[in-house]
Amino acid sequence: KICTAAASLRARLRCATWPTRRGSTEAMGSLRDKIARYLGLLAPDLDSHRSYDFGDGLMARHRYADAARAYGRYLHENPLDTSALLRMCGALEAAGRAAEALSALEDARRKSILREDNSDDPALNASVMGRDFRQQRILTLTYVIGDMLVEKLNDIPRARLLYEETLEQLYGYPPVDALRQRLKMLKEIRKQPPSVKAPDRLKLE
Repeated sequence: KICTAAASLRARLRCATWPTRRGSTEAMGSLRDKIARYLGLLAPDLDSHRSYDFGDGLMARHRYADAARAYGRYLHENPLDTSALLRMCGALEAAGRAAEALSALEDARRKSILREDNSDDPALNASVMGRDFRQQRILTLTYVIGDMLVEKLNDIPRARLLYEETLEQLYGYPPVDALRQRLKMLKEIRKQPPSVKAPDRLKLE
């Protein structure tokens, strides 16, 4: 029954809506599609002066590990570029290194929450990133991490705690409303037994 309920939840999440930058909603698809769509949550001026052509070209040729390294090199020089982070993690997952991708996403989210990454610098937020850059970054990373936990690791309790923590951290931030809908769906699934664990190696469907 638990497996059936979890499968039903994953199907519902695929049909769930996600917030766009303009406040509208669209249907969600596969996890890879979601990562691509989450890039749309970011302000367009974040990408206007940057290029991911090299990494994107490697992805198009299915050289996922090389693409991850290319995005990683760029990310090293631009650690607050959420688009580069999501691209790198998408490449890692495509290369069969989903656990590594999840770790990178969680580390970035933690640093933004604890304000260890300069994401709340007033000068940066006013000039380039938009006044709500930090909140937007945390929310975007939460969506991606949550999708991985539910769809790849089948770790419903962990995803639920992730959403609850984000709602607390971003209290009063209007775009989190869609996250409440996801949390409600997760709460419909009772806690899984300890014997259920994720596979050691994860791959894209």
